[in-house]
Amino acid sequence: MLAAAAGAAQEPSRESPAVSPDPAPVASPAPVASPTAPPAAAPTPPVSPTPARSQRSLGQAFDVDLLRSLPMSNGVWSVFETIESNAILDRIESSGLYVGEAGLMGVRGSSWTQASWLLGDLDVTDPDRTGTPLFFADPEALAAVEISAGLAPADVRGAGPGVWLVPRRPDTRWRKTVQVNDAPTALQQSYRRKGAPAIAHLDSFSSAHFRLSGPLVADRLSAVVSGNLTRGARRERSDPRSLDGREAGVLGHFVYTPTSRDEVRLLGGVQRLSHPYEGRARFGGGNVQQVDNLLQVQSTWQRQGSRPWSLTGGLVRGVFDPHLTEVATGVVERLSDGPVQQQFPAASTRGRWALTGWFDPFTNGNHAVRVGTSLSLTHSTTRPAEEIRLTPETVGGLPARVWDYGWTGPTWWRGNEVAAYVTDDFRFRQLSVNAGLRYESSRGSAANSDGRIEWTGVTPRVVGRVRPFPKDRPNLVLLAGYAEYLSRLPLNLLAYGDPGAPHGAAYQWLDGNHDGRFQMDERGLLVARVGPGGPRATIDPGLKAPRSKEVFIGFETDIRSFRARFLAYHRRERSLVTSVNYGAPTSAYDVSYIPDPGGDIVGGTTLQMLPVYNRRIDSFGRDRYLLTNDTQTGTGKGLEISVDGRVGKRVRVLLGATASKTNSPSAYRGFLATENDQGLVGERLELPNAETLSTGRLFFERGYTIKMAGTYEAPHDFRFGAVARYQDGQHFARFVIPTDLNQGPEPIKGITNGYSRFTYVLTIDARLEKGFTLGSTRLAAVIEAFNLRGTGIEVEEDVKWGPDYRQTSAVQPPRALRLGLRLDF
Repeated sequence: MLAAAAGAAQEPSRESPAVSPDPAPVASPAPVASPTAPPAAAPTPPVSPTPARSQRSLGQAFDVDLLRSLPMSNGVWSVFETIESNAILDRIESSGLYVGEAGLMGVRGSSWTQASWLLGDLDVTDPDRTGTPLFFADPEALAAVEISAGLAPADVRGAGPGVWLVPRRPDTRWRKTVQVNDAPTALQQSYRRKGAPAIAHLDSFSSAHFRLSGPLVADRLSAVVSGNLTRGARRERSDPRSLDGREAGVLGHFVYTPTSRDEVRLLGGVQRLSHPYEGRARFGGGNVQQVDNLLQVQSTWQRQGSRPWSLTGGLVRGVFDPHLTEVATGVVERLSDGPVQQQFPAASTRGRWALTGWFDPFTNGNHAVRVGTSLSLTHSTTRPAEEIRLTPETVGGLPARVWDYGWTGPTWWRGNEVAAYVTDDFRFRQLSVNAGLRYESSRGSAANSDGRIEWTGVTPRVVGRVRPFPKDRPNLVLLAGYAEYLSRLPLNLLAYGDPGAPHGAAYQWLDGNHDGRFQMDERGLLVARVGPGGPRATIDPGLKAPRSKEVFIGFETDIRSFRARFLAYHRRERSLVTSVNYGAPTSAYDVSYIPDPGGDIVGGTTLQMLPVYNRRIDSFGRDRYLLTNDTQTGTGKGLEISVDGRVGKRVRVLLGATASKTNSPSAYRGFLATENDQGLVGERLELPNAETLSTGRLFFERGYTIKMAGTYEAPHDFRFGAVARYQDGQHFARFVIPTDLNQGPEPIKGITNGYSRFTYVLTIDARLEKGFTLGSTRLAAVIEAFNLRGTGIEVEEDVKWGPDYRQTSAVQPPRALRLGLRLDF
């Protein structure tokens, strides 16, 4: 789907009117202002408000009017969860269940670690783990959200989607907006369902937003300042404890126009977030908090003319501080909480200094050439947030191991990213081609070890469009394209071999009294030395950057006031990064086989002998780890159809449907987004039982999805918006758990991820706004409903092979209602 960004969010064209990035486009339905609301003053800048970023990718752009009219949970996460048909979010947001927490997002089965985030002209992607932003922009501060996904142009980095958060520009006269929202407890649906609780349900939610916009010096300096304060709380499953989250922030955008050709923009903001600690399973799942303080500042100087150019410099920084006032005494359940190693986020400071620029040296009737470059200096420093204590682990409720594990000291990782690119938008008669070439170099090093990584490469990008019929014939455009991408370098890979990074040992848990509670005398033999930190892990000197390739073919056409698009694609990923335990390989285990039904647990047509690896005691503690490249590749393919258009001047409709399939190695055995992902480094080649049936379908690919969104600008100043979302259930594997292994119980896949999946997700969200206008002031009352029908469809099952296999363990969040008031004056 494509939707043009409105007003200042629209893509500025190049200087030559004869050349455009897509000279044979299918017209996009133009945004139409509300027929009843007072018109907003449109800014009229002398130069384009943003660097020219044509919609050459196959992504989508959501303008501010659309975002305002649709039900949005909190922040921009609803765009990926319920509106963009190709995107999958790692959670169900409902009416704002996860205040202050970054979502994990993938498009077409891509790894969440490869998502790139741009706020204004600055890359705000977290350099440590990548994939999430270091600054959360409130939608009230945005003019549009644009997604580059599929045949991304050469100025976009990373192997995943690029998200561009386009800031609002100041109005030409002063305008103010205040909005408050609240979710009264009395209006919320019960979280209880027959047999299973909701995976999460709203406990409380309230928010306040403001925006001030207008000129400071006539025709020279103007500003828009926005801010928000949001509080929310949720409860998970049947746990009566409330998990709290808060967001508070201010973002200012100042625009200075010294001449008719020049514009200087300053965008700066601060945020303070408070949310549940990611490793709270070690604390019994209680409301252990983490506080994040975020800062971003950037400035852009842009000049228009026959040879336009732009230069941007800025920084983004985050300080992450777990407030661990309690002693960790909880038990980590491997199947539901995830790997034990992921339960130890440390206190850290992460940031990025960046300098970017572009220049259009040549433009004529057939070509428009652009060259650009960027330089980023990144860093990540950590310090232990707590003393190391023993952490017991269960697998399917069975006592398995005891971990003496954690951060042992401070770490300092630094990196730099250098890129240069050239693109050419070429047009000849009915043919248009956008071709680009990108050079990237990413380097990282650790201050406390010899760890060093360098990734360098060149990637081509090309997409062509042709109109086979004359202009007076059916408006049909055929398209095809090919693109390659290098993965972003996460600084956390430098943990391998760093003496301060998390490492330790796993011991047998000999639960002699069978009470499921660990006592000190129940610690048995040392089973394994565990990294990634410490002297037992190293980085392969020849470690290469993962590389992705994708091919698209399809067509676009106009059907009256609607744009329709059909696409088919194929994607391949190679040289994925993995960890290999060469100190305790498969030869350190005795292998036996047990009969297993495979995928057909009823008919018995898929009987198999499942390998079970039992580690020999004489190999305990001999582990050695190497961070290297995987020899196995990942693939993805799919079909997509999308429709975007208007019915008259009042109705806007978006529809997208996808059918896709991936086949890729996953980092861990589980079904969580932090496990079933190809971009993470995990246990797959460290433990033989983890390698069994480890290639399958990924978390961020769901087979079939259908997402619909619509808005209606009704008479008498009514606005109605609704979204409906269907997506196939999460892929998972059935786990067999042998109990007689020397290393303790381990989950072993009896089927690949994707041979079975949870049922599906089906939600309908709606928003109704009624405005009252008096002169230039408008007061509006708003009601929003999430999961309007209150459906309790299962979203999680018991994956342990046994009598309760596939019993529902959690269902969708229940219906939630939210009330609001908005004042524009």
